[in-house]
This record gives sequence, structure tokens and C-alpha cells, in this order.
Amino acid sequence: MPRRLLPVLMLLLLPNAATAQVTVSIDQGKAVTVRENGETVERIEAVDKVVPGDTVVYRYTIHNTDAKAASDVVVSATVPEHMTYAPGTADAEGWTVAVSHDGQTHAPEGQLVIVEIDETVRPAGAADIRYLRWTLTGMIPADSRRMVAFRATLDR
Repeated sequence: MPRRLLPVLMLLLLPNAATAQVTVSIDQGKAVTVRENGETVERIEAVDKVVPGDTVVYRYTIHNTDAKAASDVVVSATVPEHMTYAPGTADAEGWTVAVSHDGQTHAPEGQLVIVEIDETVRPAGAADIRYLRWTLTGMIPADSRRMVAFRATLDR
């Protein structure tokens, strides 16, 4: 059954960025592998609905519409319900990335752990990751854009 999948997004502007005008646009598409000129190429096709097993790319374009540079920008996203985060896909140049299972405790991917009810500790798996957070390490120049993205697969 096809489903519409929209991630939840939060843009945090820390004190230094509060004076800059920053907007975020979101787009999503299905990752499709095709053969072109004898090579395998991945394309992102805009779709309104996906079916179980499809991988969706969620892209966030952060646009500094101000006349001065923006710094201290943090973008947070929630992996949509019924989706599983695709490990390693939240990386973005110029940003540090942290993942979370509860939206409270964030750690670099591969370092997040889950403390079970019986107090045993285990590494977080892809299905545990429900939240992503990108923190800008530099600045977004005036009237410039930066992009972050992640992938998730619709559960079967």
C-alpha cells in the first residue's frame, strides 16, 4: 500500500544565528538505480507515495537570506514512522552529525548506545535511530545555501 511520508523538521538558531534570516526547504524523493552509458547511476525521483522496501531521500536546503553570515545553525529531523534510517547517510560536509533513539541523548553515529530496562547496554542499530541532528561547523555566507540529507527505507 503506498504511503505519504513526511519527516518532522526543526531548525534551531542559536544566539549568534538569531540575527540572521535563515529558511529551510524540504524535499523528498525515491532513490532509483538506473543504467546509463554502461554505468550504474543513482537518481532521486520526486514521488508522492512509496511502497515497502523503497528508500527515500530527505533533503533539507538551508538558505541564509540575510545580508550577513549565519553561524551556530542546528537542523534536527525525525525519521518518519514506519521508516528505518539507512546507516551512514546523514553525513554532510561542513556539519557534525549526531543521532538519537529518544530525541534527548545524541551521539555520533556508531557511538550511540541503548540502555535496556534491565540496564544492559547495547550499540544502537539502524532501527533504533529515530532522530538526526546536524550542527553547522562554520558559517553560511550571506544569500547562500547549504544542504543536509538522510535516507530511510519504508518498513516491509
